[in-house]
Amino acid sequence: MRQPTVSQLKEELEQIKKYLNYAMSKISIFEARLKNLGQEEIPAEDLSIPQEKPVFVEKKETVSSPKDIEANVGKFWLNRIGIAIFTLGIAFLVSYAFKYFGPLAKIASSLAIGAGLFLTGSILIKKEKFINYGRVLLGGAWAITYFTTYAMHHFEASRIINSQFLGLLLLGAVSVGIIAHALKYKSEELFAIAVFVGYITATIGDINYFTFISCSLLALTIVFLVYRFQWIRLIILGIFCTYSVHFFWVFRHIYNSPVSAGTNSAQFYFFVNAGFLSLYWIIFMSGVHLLQAKGPAVKNKLSAANFMNFLLFFLMVYPELSRLYPANRFYFFFALGCIYLSVALIMERFKRKNLSSSDIIIALLLLTLAVPLKFLPFSTNLIWLVELPFLMYVGLVFDRKELRYFGLGLAIWLYIKITMLDFDNLYMPNIFGYAISWDKVISFCAFLSMSATYYILKFTKTARSFKFLPREQGLSHILSALAVIYLGIFLFFAVDPKWITFSLILEALILSSLGLFIPERSLRIYSFCVSLIVFFRILIFDNSNLLRFSAKWPLLITEIAALYANYFLYKSAKIKGLLAQYEETFLNLLFWLVTIIFTWVIYLYSAQQWITLGLGIEGIVLFSGGFILKDRVFRIAGFIIFALTLLRIIFVDLSMLAVIYKIASFIILGLIFLGVSFIYNKYNIGKSEN
Repeated sequence: MRQPTVSQLKEELEQIKKYLNYAMSKISIFEARLKNLGQEEIPAEDLSIPQEKPVFVEKKETVSSPKDIEANVGKFWLNRIGIAIFTLGIAFLVSYAFKYFGPLAKIASSLAIGAGLFLTGSILIKKEKFINYGRVLLGGAWAITYFTTYAMHHFEASRIINSQFLGLLLLGAVSVGIIAHALKYKSEELFAIAVFVGYITATIGDINYFTFISCSLLALTIVFLVYRFQWIRLIILGIFCTYSVHFFWVFRHIYNSPVSAGTNSAQFYFFVNAGFLSLYWIIFMSGVHLLQAKGPAVKNKLSAANFMNFLLFFLMVYPELSRLYPANRFYFFFALGCIYLSVALIMERFKRKNLSSSDIIIALLLLTLAVPLKFLPFSTNLIWLVELPFLMYVGLVFDRKELRYFGLGLAIWLYIKITMLDFDNLYMPNIFGYAISWDKVISFCAFLSMSATYYILKFTKTARSFKFLPREQGLSHILSALAVIYLGIFLFFAVDPKWITFSLILEALILSSLGLFIPERSLRIYSFCVSLIVFFRILIFDNSNLLRFSAKWPLLITEIAALYANYFLYKSAKIKGLLAQYEETFLNLLFWLVTIIFTWVIYLYSAQQWITLGLGIEGIVLFSGGFILKDRVFRIAGFIIFALTLLRIIFVDLSMLAVIYKIASFIILGLIFLGVSFIYNKYNIGKSEN
């Protein structure tokens, strides 16, 4: 550990003196209290222990004011940028040929510059004001030394060693020196500069096997020091910079490298490029998983670094792999997914939950995306629909929120894919010997999958005792809504157009029944939404005239009766106290929507001469229902229909209908009105109810 400076020791001595004075004052207070025991109590003073502790803590060079941008740039960033640019200049000097500057002279001058930086940095790092500056110079010195050693064999313009073994041995010695110096000073800045410049300079020239080995040595140095000092920021910065340098610098040099005769250049360049990227991926994946994170913030940074390493590696390798080897895409996804899944299991064993979670998400993403590369679209959708409830169940049983979140994302993607991309597919799967259209099968299977997932998240024993995170409270509602949508889509494709409206009414009735008996509010809301669809369908799209007369009116009457039954189910829920305040609005709105449909059906499907009589029958039906069920809303609706009937008699029937129809309508309607009035008088309806 670095010895404290004189000024730091003086500061610590002053703190110790203050602490002793504070302790002596408290002792005096307690002595005074003991002497005056039984007398008037002396006012108590603050007995809290001061925050300053007389413990020596190594101070880091920081700017006095964080907001002082000028000082921050001048003291910390200019020296780092400057040493990086200077080191690159030395690298170009060593790697390029000059007429009057031979290999030995270039190597010697470069090593002399590195030695000068070593000497200057070693002197400055001992001075408190220049600690940071000295570290930067030492980092630059190691970077120049590494590149110069690399250039001794690798570059023709500066080659003084012909043995690859000797060149690698010297590089290994330099790597050991970097490690030793980093261990001595524990400087992240020194190490970051040395490694970053080392990566750049190691790939300036031609790319060959020697480059792989030298980068491997550098990579081992990174992994060791990151693990030794737990430098989280360094590994994140290293991931970003290494892939960026490869994309903007190394990639170009790879494609400029010579290719031996008879070699497929595209394949050669791909394997060299993928080899480098795989090396980076392995290095940083190892580093991330070796770090021992402490605290939620650090753990989240490690997870972010894990995602970054995977994403950059994947985006740089997969496009070329897909272009050159399309048949191997599935194996790439599958193998990479299995690797991350295996690493996740290892991290789980060592109780590294954050890293395990990030590995599981990456593995699931890869394995899920591998499916369409191997199977046809129909089979792909079925596999994903089976995967969804499985993910939710495992995520629930083992309390893995990442599985539940991934399942939600998969459900949303499936909805987009099925409804927007797949319905135009003409594929006819053969099921039990019958060729059934794609849209029917996939919508029904999706309904089953979403329903099963909803059941798992809502009604299983594990789900009832499970405490979902606040962000997951609506998870089951999303899945149940998707199940309802898929069921409606299935009915639309599978049912004859003449029976779609009736099928939707049955769906609404089933949903409200389940919402009452489970009980589950979301199902009742879905029932109301389906009823709205039925309302607009009857008013705009439905055409029951396509049915024969013998089937038309029984169907219409059954539909209206089912809609009123849905209303009574809602009312039962209200009586049981299950409805929220906004649901009571749905209750009243549902009744009036059904009544409007009832009236519309009479106007639309009745012969002109029987409309008035039909309205009268509707009024008596509503009134009778209100009388029997003691529902005032029904009776009020009955009176409104009676008013419409009278208006029609006055303005339409008296002038347009034939005499025989007037006689029949007037007699029947008169009897209806008299009967209703009699019932009101006999049973005193209205006064006996609140």
